[in-house]
Amino acid sequence: MVARRVNGWGGSMTATPAANGSDAPCSPVTNGCEAHLAVPQRDDMKLREALKRARESKATATLLVDASQTATGECVEPVAVCPRTPPNAPLTRGRTLSVRRAFSNSTVLITGATGYLGSLVMEQLLRLVPDVKRIYVIVRGKRGLSGDARIDRLLARSLFHMHREKGVFRPELREKIVVVPGDLLQPRCGLSAADEKRLSAEVDFVVHSAACISFDEHIHNLLAQNLQATKLVAELARGMARLGAFVHVSTAYTNCDHPRRAVVQERVYPLLAPSGKPLDIDALAAELASLPPAAAEAAAKQLQKQLNIPNGYFLTKRMAELYMLREAASFPVAIVRPSLVGCVGGVPQPGYFGNTAGPTAIALGFATGIATFTCHKEESVFDIIPGDVVSSNILAAAAALTQGSADAARPLVVHACSSCTNPTSLRDWWVFGYNYWSANPSPVKLAPGDYPRPDRRPPPVGLPENGWVFWMWTMMDHIKFWIMSALLSLFGFAAYAQKLWAGWMSWRVYNREELDFDILFSAEGAKDLEARLAPAERAGLPLVWRAGENDWEAYIRAHFDQIRYFFLQQPQYKAKCLPAGET
Repeated sequence: MVARRVNGWGGSMTATPAANGSDAPCSPVTNGCEAHLAVPQRDDMKLREALKRARESKATATLLVDASQTATGECVEPVAVCPRTPPNAPLTRGRTLSVRRAFSNSTVLITGATGYLGSLVMEQLLRLVPDVKRIYVIVRGKRGLSGDARIDRLLARSLFHMHREKGVFRPELREKIVVVPGDLLQPRCGLSAADEKRLSAEVDFVVHSAACISFDEHIHNLLAQNLQATKLVAELARGMARLGAFVHVSTAYTNCDHPRRAVVQERVYPLLAPSGKPLDIDALAAELASLPPAAAEAAAKQLQKQLNIPNGYFLTKRMAELYMLREAASFPVAIVRPSLVGCVGGVPQPGYFGNTAGPTAIALGFATGIATFTCHKEESVFDIIPGDVVSSNILAAAAALTQGSADAARPLVVHACSSCTNPTSLRDWWVFGYNYWSANPSPVKLAPGDYPRPDRRPPPVGLPENGWVFWMWTMMDHIKFWIMSALLSLFGFAAYAQKLWAGWMSWRVYNREELDFDILFSAEGAKDLEARLAPAERAGLPLVWRAGENDWEAYIRAHFDQIRYFFLQQPQYKAKCLPAGET
């Protein structure tokens, strides 16, 4: 096991808020935080030499193993070294990068603008590039709301509080945001001929962040939303005469088929069949789409097992990356891969989260007593990255393609991840959660007694999924939450019953050993973008979440405080940066 300790951790965290709310200011949460990693010894000379070079260069220590660097190709124990230049990185050294200059007087098309990452990109553009010309957003009507109504509801969120005057969104900024009715699942993205012509003539940048992120969605829907929609947006982009960059937002876990403690480089990996031959993604998609729903799902699960990819979400995002690799011959492409996207770490609102997926769902499950044990190993890397770091990398990658800081002839792949810059483990996060919520429990708690201590016996983390303790606890909770949901429905609280049952089932989907990833993601692309970025822009565009500069404890406290404020209806936890009357 790798020993890891970060200053300020290990049970010292407290959670007593100020009376007037969160103690997190409206600036990046920073504090002293240095990673200390125990490095195992190994006879392999290549690894020894790499470790020696890393120590001599005083590089940031990170956990790394790349099977391609060993003499035998076997998976080995991690060493504290990260390659300074990852293979196939198409960044050009020595060029200054300016996001403001790149997007000045430009027109941007964003898909998925009503989603979390899309909304962060839009907010950041409006705040950091005052003279951005126009932001087109393809939005379809939904649940009786038009696309414009959905955007207005989004702009009313606290994320955009810096763009309001006396509670009203500034009209001159609202005019820059143009809603284009469309549907990414329809031919030509569901656009009218006039809208398609307008986008083709005006758009300088495309940010494609729309996706289905559900782990248990049917393979037909995942293929449509993650692969086919990407193809349709790319087809639209081919006709854009002014296009300077197309940013495809993917996920770092497209490469979750790597072995434990392997390092994933910033390149597009082929999808290989068990025979070792590359799969034809077009033929594969066509075959799965042609099958009846039940047969398609069974075939997809069999394929995922062969490829060591646990679900259709990761598979279809991997396929979309391979498609964009081909599209790089038509226009400049960047692929940004975030890990688990967490709340905002700094401006405009520390702790802000735009959905209940990922880290927010896990934290809410722990707080309310749904997530009380897991089969995931305590030493596994828990790679979470603040949402504003992801959106910053999206904008910087786009700018790099237009300003000669990258080779536009092939995709620029950038990881927005923390495992190679500020690593944490699952145990670290469990300790954080226990200390915070035990000091001041949630007013809604569905499990009796104290929160599960990380050092109790049997432990709440690392339970074997096929063991009797995990099975018994799972069945007991399943019966408990079924009874509670049934009673809530019986007494007229059907909406709460659905939310409770959905929360439990979501946790069951996540709480599986196949989703216990212990992989590291090279962050050299983000470091290079940061090194090239104009110094005046670095404060507003955090590109690297770095040990010694960014404090996990303050970050997590801000996140948990906002969970209290929005979900648990505790007004005293309102973020300090929000003005009076802002919710």
